[in-house]
Amino acid sequence: MMERNTWEEQTSEKDQADRGNVITLVVGVCSLVGLAVAILIVTCMKRSGVLSTTGGVLPLQTPEGRLKQLDKALPPAVFSRWYRHDQKNHPGPPPSQQEAQVCVICLDAMQAQDSIRALKCGHIYHRQCFDRWFTGSHDYCPLCHRLVLPPTDASEVV
Repeated sequence: MMERNTWEEQTSEKDQADRGNVITLVVGVCSLVGLAVAILIVTCMKRSGVLSTTGGVLPLQTPEGRLKQLDKALPPAVFSRWYRHDQKNHPGPPPSQQEAQVCVICLDAMQAQDSIRALKCGHIYHRQCFDRWFTGSHDYCPLCHRLVLPPTDASEVV
């Protein structure tokens, strides 16, 4: 009878050890998955600008404050006037309808009377299109990803 108890005790101890290993494995896998999800969330928040103060733009800044900064740094212009003023970069007459410059946000051609934003990087967009883009916490040019505004002091942020 003693042999039977010894065998049952050994089996019971082995089952308990196996259960302990399984529990350790499950806890470890869950911890790794949780860590991966946390890293993914932080990465997505940084990319969207929620955790970034890059370019002096604080995440909680209002859209109105962002537009005031934008108007101060990059005032809107009428496309035809901007084109004439920036003639050195555009030799020849304004583009015809076939070769018109296109706003890559809305994909419409620029018309002579359109209000535009001309960024320091040289890319231009319809004012309404770019303002909507910019107030959505995008601090970079949609095409080349350069900062739209120069870095500012946190004290200047509205």
